[in-house]
Amino acid sequence: MAHLGAARFAEARRRAADLGPGRTVAVLHMLADLHTGPLYRAMLELWVAARTDDALCAAAVPLEDRRAAGRRRHLLDDRARQLDHRLTTDRPEA
Repeated sequence: MAHLGAARFAEARRRAADLGPGRTVAVLHMLADLHTGPLYRAMLELWVAARTDDALCAAAVPLEDRRAAGRRRHLLDDRARQLDHRLTTDRPEA
């Protein structure tokens, strides 16, 4: 499971690096492809199988915990960037 997750992340990073200007539509297509492609389907099959397989579940739970921690970190980073942007651009004129 960790290998498939790492492969999906590597594919996402590689594809994102290839995007150029005017990339909004390209990003949407990339995200759709990443969430419908063969690596996603393989991960989904493993998650579903983990519901009834104790060994697979034991492997899946720590991966999900790390993913959740990563999402929380990303959210905090994003909020910090927004705050930094407001602090540097919303200054009252002297």
